[in-house]
Amino acid sequence: MPAHIYMRIGRYYEASLANEAAAKADESYITQCSVQGFYPAMYYPHNIHFLWASASMEGRSTVAIDAARKLVASIPLQRFREFSFLEAFLPTPLFALARFSKWHEILAEPKPAPEFKYTTAIWHYVRGLVFASQGKADEAAAEQAQLLALAQNDTIKNLILFGGSNAAALLDIANHTLAGEVAGARGQIDEMIRELWQAAKLQDALPYIEPPPWYLPIRQVIGQALLKAKRPAEAETTFREDLKQNPFNGWSLQGLEQSLRLQGKREEADGVQEQFKQAWSRADVTAAYLSSCCSSDKPQ
Repeated sequence: MPAHIYMRIGRYYEASLANEAAAKADESYITQCSVQGFYPAMYYPHNIHFLWASASMEGRSTVAIDAARKLVASIPLQRFREFSFLEAFLPTPLFALARFSKWHEILAEPKPAPEFKYTTAIWHYVRGLVFASQGKADEAAAEQAQLLALAQNDTIKNLILFGGSNAAALLDIANHTLAGEVAGARGQIDEMIRELWQAAKLQDALPYIEPPPWYLPIRQVIGQALLKAKRPAEAETTFREDLKQNPFNGWSLQGLEQSLRLQGKREEADGVQEQFKQAWSRADVTAAYLSSCCSSDKPQ
């Protein structure tokens, strides 16, 4: 599947095209041959899941969010009940909305069925991001408490999701990320950065799979927080680290450009700006905004 190669070398648009073509081929095959069983429940959804991930890296929010919703719709609810590892796909629309700071839309999302505890925990996580973005630290902390309570459930501790990640490990990342956002909402930027680095270390320890098991490269958020803390040299290092893992992604290229300009590295910043323009040429948001404490409901 060429999308995997394209994703690793930072050619996200080509990855999206490959996944769109693969999904169409699968749809034709499934319809013409009346395919049943595992193929339409996992292999076909994988293409849609991958499209969500690659479009997210491009900054194409409409494509990414549509793919996330199509992904969940493509799997019958009974399949999620029969194969617990498929719950990895279920919170994807929540991740897609959070990725693009669609705070109002997140609050309109209904609470998942209680049987899907991992997805319910993610629902609390993204709601916490919303409240943190609004400066409502106490409300965000309350959502974090709900997340933590669910993370202690034995079902979560024993749930291995598609790709091999433990659900509890992913919720640990969510917890530290949200703790950081709560700190940011309280103006405690240094504490925010410490919590986000804890999340990044946990993310680094996850099993390798494409798309990655966690929806957001945490270093992108750390870099934005470092810029807010007026620590541009550290932000530069952090964005460069993310670009090693996710080459030519506009989210980190824009942050890198900003960090270079703040250090007076004008010529280098101009070069990165050109890379950003190319990377973001198909985006439907106007800036690589990320962290709830550093963004609003509309692109800046």
